[in-house]
Amino acid sequence: MKKCGALLLMIVCANGFAVDGQTAQTSVRSPQQDADTAEAKDLLRQASTLASQINLAGSNSGSDMRTTQLVRQIVHAQAMAGDIDGALKTVSVFSERSGKPLEQKAIALALAKTGRVSEALGISSVSDLATSGIDPIMEALLKGGYTPSVFAALNDLPSNEGKIIFLARIGRAQTKAGDAAALQTFQQALQLATSTIDFARIAKAQHEAGDQAAMAKTFQSATEKILSSKPKIRTPHDKSTVEGLVIIATAQAYFGDKSASEQTLELALEDTRSLYKGETAIGALDLIAQVQANAGNSRGSADTFRKSLELADTLPEDGRWYPLMRIAQDQIYAEHFTAVSETLQQAIQSVKVSTKSLDVTKNDLEKLKKMRAGVLEAIALIAAVAGQGEMALDIAESVDLVSTKLKTLSHIVNAVHKVKRMQSPSKILLRLSRAIKRVADDPGIQDTKGLINVAVVQAGIGELPLAVTTVEKIQEPKSWPGAYDFILRILIEANNWAGARQIADRLPNDYYSKPDLLKKLVKHQAKADGVKDMRDWCLRQNTAFLQVSCLLGIAEGILERSEIEVLVENPLKRFGLAD
Repeated sequence: MKKCGALLLMIVCANGFAVDGQTAQTSVRSPQQDADTAEAKDLLRQASTLASQINLAGSNSGSDMRTTQLVRQIVHAQAMAGDIDGALKTVSVFSERSGKPLEQKAIALALAKTGRVSEALGISSVSDLATSGIDPIMEALLKGGYTPSVFAALNDLPSNEGKIIFLARIGRAQTKAGDAAALQTFQQALQLATSTIDFARIAKAQHEAGDQAAMAKTFQSATEKILSSKPKIRTPHDKSTVEGLVIIATAQAYFGDKSASEQTLELALEDTRSLYKGETAIGALDLIAQVQANAGNSRGSADTFRKSLELADTLPEDGRWYPLMRIAQDQIYAEHFTAVSETLQQAIQSVKVSTKSLDVTKNDLEKLKKMRAGVLEAIALIAAVAGQGEMALDIAESVDLVSTKLKTLSHIVNAVHKVKRMQSPSKILLRLSRAIKRVADDPGIQDTKGLINVAVVQAGIGELPLAVTTVEKIQEPKSWPGAYDFILRILIEANNWAGARQIADRLPNDYYSKPDLLKKLVKHQAKADGVKDMRDWCLRQNTAFLQVSCLLGIAEGILERSEIEVLVENPLKRFGLAD
């Protein structure tokens, strides 16, 4: 599991918990989606043929490993596209040529997912299929009479967490099938549950199975456990009770029980009153405000953020900047974008006070200058993510340290192309153009990092020839490919496909960086702009490995584009509860 800072425990570590399965989704596919899938299958078969021509006999262990990895990706993509015969052929040819058996798990999963369980079991085991996390497979196994073997797979799971996830999925499938044994299965999972996440996973499965009464009862049990586990003597920074209640309230709201969610949040708010009146309480209030926003209670969320800001005002002024930055980040998550700039203005004022109030010697002035510049860089980045590009640029221009100013400008140009809510992006790009011209020729910019940041900004504002010239100013040519990597990434974000191809052609051939970047480039272009001439461009690459990576990227982009787009982010994602 990922390690996370205390303030980021529930927000940043979204993927730190195991995801508990894929929910079956049915949708009517359009003729265009069918055409896309057919084209992806054709691309993958061509990639498979080319992969079979890669010379493994004279390759080193690194390239051999990368080739095996690439072929596995082709097999997986073919299986997901429904081209089972193509995937089996790829496995057969590669295994015969390399002398190494290639795992066929992706093929088995694809077969089982479409109900062809007996064929899947010919190349996989019940345990592997049952623990795959794909609900249609679980349902097919239970329907096919493999229930005893499915339960036996519990023994293959080392942790209680894994067993709870597994049992919840079995119970969900049983409930959907009208099997009365589901009640016993869920009870078995509840007996293993120890954490809030465990209870939430079980409640989620009950909700998806349509048993709302059981879900409500599970949430009630979880809430009682959280409150009964609260220590009588609280440590100053203990907000575990609030965090547990926030998880429950988030799930309750998402599953439609907003009344219960509000009651749980009231318990969380009550608990914050017993917390130390400092950054811990601020963090707890911010968590609550985000849940309120996700539940549609914008007014309540704004009020909770107001309480959080009032607490920040009670802190010494020279130490407010960090909690204020955290509040601003949480306001972004809660989509209170207009409030972010005011919060950040307070943070900037705190930085000014903190640097003025310190009694330092001349030897410490440089360290102080770097500290102040680093904090302003972070504040500017938060402003940019909130779509406040003008504010971010104002902050960047106030930074004294040229190296940090350049880093800040590179953050902003990336945000212009990534952040859809950016206000007046064309105006921001114009200001970036002026800003980079003022510092690009600074004699102090001699190091590789500084020149790369200049080149990234130049590429991001559409000045690609200037960016290339800047890269060539780097004294060690061996650093140029790394610089071009950064430029290529910003061009992809900017959907500048022609420019990205120019830079890709400058990258040296290898088995690591260039194939991955080519794949990323064409995948993004296929998703955003269609295939067009990409296949021909891929086939013009001068090694089979690059050609295969490139074709695979196009196919993956097409397959992702053909899926129904999810426009609303599931707030349970940050707790590892989203499918």
